[in-house]
Amino acid sequence: MNRGRPAIPIAFRRTMAAAERSPRRAMAIARRMVRRRPKDPWALLSLAAALLGWERPAEARRALEAARAIFLRRGCAPGLFRCDYGLLQIDRLAFARPNIDVDLGDLADQIAASGDDLLAAMVRLDQAHQLNVRGAPHAVTALLSQIAPTMRIRGPVAMARMRRIEGVAIFRQGNSTEAMAILRNAERVFLRHRLWIDVARCWFELAAAAQREDLDTARALSALAEAMAAQADLPFLMARCRERGGATAAQQGCYDLSLQQTMAARDGFRSFGRWVDVATSLLHIGNVYFYTDHWEAAAVAYLRAEVQFAEIGNIGNRTIARLRRAMAYRRMGRADAAQDLLDEVEREAATHGYRTEVAEVWSEQAALLAERGRSAEADARYDQAHDLFADLGDRVAAAGCRLDQGWLAVEAGDLGWAEARFVAAAALRHKPSHTWRLAHGLGRCAEGRGDGRAALEHYLAASDTVAALRSQIADERTSSQLYAQAARLHADALRIATDLGDPAAVLRLAEGQRALTLRRLMLGESAPHQGAFADLSAQLAVLLDQPRADEVALDAALDAYGDAVMRFRPREGVPAIIDRLIPSRPINLGEIRRTLRAALGPGWTALVYSVADKRLHIVCLSDDGIDLTVLPKGEDLKRLIRHASQPSYRYYTYNDAPFAHRITARPWDGLRRLADALLPPQVLRRLAPDRRLLIVPARSLHGLPWAALRLEDAWLAERAVVQVLPSLSAAPQLAGRRPNGRGALLVGCIAFGGQAAPLPEVAAELDRVGAIWPGPQRRLLDEAATCDALLAALAEPGLGVLHLATHAQLLPKQGRAAHIKLCDKDLRLDAVAGTRLGGATVVLSACDGAAADVLPGEEVLSLSWAFLAAGAAAVLSSQWPVADGDALPLIESLYAALLRGDDPALALALAQREAIAAGMATQLWGGMLAFGGLGDTLSI
Repeated sequence: MNRGRPAIPIAFRRTMAAAERSPRRAMAIARRMVRRRPKDPWALLSLAAALLGWERPAEARRALEAARAIFLRRGCAPGLFRCDYGLLQIDRLAFARPNIDVDLGDLADQIAASGDDLLAAMVRLDQAHQLNVRGAPHAVTALLSQIAPTMRIRGPVAMARMRRIEGVAIFRQGNSTEAMAILRNAERVFLRHRLWIDVARCWFELAAAAQREDLDTARALSALAEAMAAQADLPFLMARCRERGGATAAQQGCYDLSLQQTMAARDGFRSFGRWVDVATSLLHIGNVYFYTDHWEAAAVAYLRAEVQFAEIGNIGNRTIARLRRAMAYRRMGRADAAQDLLDEVEREAATHGYRTEVAEVWSEQAALLAERGRSAEADARYDQAHDLFADLGDRVAAAGCRLDQGWLAVEAGDLGWAEARFVAAAALRHKPSHTWRLAHGLGRCAEGRGDGRAALEHYLAASDTVAALRSQIADERTSSQLYAQAARLHADALRIATDLGDPAAVLRLAEGQRALTLRRLMLGESAPHQGAFADLSAQLAVLLDQPRADEVALDAALDAYGDAVMRFRPREGVPAIIDRLIPSRPINLGEIRRTLRAALGPGWTALVYSVADKRLHIVCLSDDGIDLTVLPKGEDLKRLIRHASQPSYRYYTYNDAPFAHRITARPWDGLRRLADALLPPQVLRRLAPDRRLLIVPARSLHGLPWAALRLEDAWLAERAVVQVLPSLSAAPQLAGRRPNGRGALLVGCIAFGGQAAPLPEVAAELDRVGAIWPGPQRRLLDEAATCDALLAALAEPGLGVLHLATHAQLLPKQGRAAHIKLCDKDLRLDAVAGTRLGGATVVLSACDGAAADVLPGEEVLSLSWAFLAAGAAAVLSSQWPVADGDALPLIESLYAALLRGDDPALALALAQREAIAAGMATQLWGGMLAFGGLGDTLSI
């Protein structure tokens, strides 16, 4: 019962009621009250309450302090209590100090002693909320039981608010099922009373509880809560929802989206001085780096979160951050450091009753034991962890233990026991980062019992999931690292598909992991090259090893790393990448055939290459068939590829030095043997000078000058029109590109200010191209050929062809540093990909224009691919340098063919044939390749 309830002005009560539904509306009412009675402390208090509800703490503090001064002079205890409560709420919002719950408890005692039980109960409810935030949920239950009778008197809404706090406490004690039921009951009350801000807060907490079992629901609830918070313009709640959505996105494998949302949330929390949530954001950022193999960055993020949690007294989350740091150490190969930290965390978690963290420690200790070859001990430890997770109701974590145990059994050769463990891990099916390992394991078991077809189905499903995960990452290094985790899966899948004689399955597997960088570049913005990541990772590793590392330096290094990663985010927003890049279905051969038939006519042939387990898989696709050829990629084939593609062998191979020095009995022996290996007999039978041969290379084959392969008495350029595609799956998109004009942009640089050798023949080359081209043209030569001028010219409509005569360079192992040299500076690969070429043809008369940096998982970076990413219909470029002016006859023939109406790939083939007939050296014409070229021809 509320003893001696003080008289509170009715206008204040009405404003408080309005603030529960619409803080902005309440603020407007309160401002009118203040304008009418500027010295009325209740009017000022009303304004402060509305501002607090609207999450504007700085303005609210000013109003509270003004009201408190007046109440103090008048000796008004009810007003003073409410001002002190409001000031503590502001401190709680900013988490100004770790013991705010103690201050709230002291204030509640004072208020209760004065006889205002209802206000005292509300203050204790805030105290309970703060205990949850501080990581002390066990203390919440007893506190809520004290105020339950008073809250019941206040009615169902007050009880629902108390139940929401109770649900959070129960969830944080490990019982997500009961927590969900309590929160759902509270949600129903809020919905019935149309209290939308309370509904949003309930959805936020429900999202946290759903995260363990139903990630789709968790993500949807976070998005709904964020939308509601945005509508009410509540910046703090919006930041919390972004953080929750980011954490859920990470669990679903949407790492780019997760990092973007979590970094935005962290910045929002910083603006509030809300360091507990900044620390939580750092914990989630560490998780993103952890799941994407950025171990050093993950460890530093966990360390910074750990320190900040310790500073604010949040022991529970500090324990979690330490556990995650130990997990990162294990992945970094620092097993001893990981073991020592895990032992400390286990003792700490047991002392404080953090059972979930104890179970996680046991699971991680089991993984360490397995890595040290102590499989029996590891299996027993996994059993312990599993049983504790199951007791806590965490089915997903329990299933994770069974998954790891399944792989222990696979390695031990006990496939029957492994399959039982994998079946018991079914709760992981909605978590993509685990789903592919589960499917892979089931495939190994099916293969072991002789069911190859079932094994292949499992492998295909796993491979599709890996491709989906990689497609959502805008950093080719991270994508390659994820592929490396699944390299054994890819090899197993190709092997069983080959054994079953299923070329369609081989093609699906190869296409699923191909051209992901190109697709990202189609949506991406500029990003640092690999050297930048290596430098930043090294800096983080050094700081991590310093016993007393400077916190400012750690934060700065971590921010720099995050900024570098975020430069990869897509132009259209990360959700666009997710919608457009997750494969919705496997490659559709019917659609591909229809596309190629319409673009190229009859008689085309496509060769798709893939490599696994020292075997080269060649899928031959045509209008009426599909075949598979498998070759051992032995030392002889590797040597032939090396001699045909590497710069150090170029003079030796393309001047036929072996035959000239009588090392071989027939001319061009190496190139003939390479053609025999790479072009199956059924392909050779289909070749004709007017037929298209589409090449989709893999690994080292990206460096081959395909037109210069030798077929007995002719070059491949004479026997077919060769076109290189990044992927067959990209064919429909490439075929839809049409030039939007007939203008020519001719760009050339003669001098480079000492940064590169001069090219004195460039002006003559542009003159010749300009004389041949009949349409409108614009020329940028030397001082006029700046980066800004080129980008501005490319932004204008009507472009039909872009001709670039300058230097280009691709650095080994640093594909993102590939660039075209212009008068003032280098035009980087990412800037190239960021242009919009509108179906134009690009002629790159420069060194290394077709050269490629190939990373594991068929992540390929090259200038030619960048131009395709920018919207070019076709790119004609060279694998190797050609001396200034030597290629001019080839260029003239090329443009003459374009003028006749030939498409770019055919025009290049005809120009190469003219060069061959004229006796031009192989080195001058053999390196030129046509990329793309499936769209409409130029209309001149």
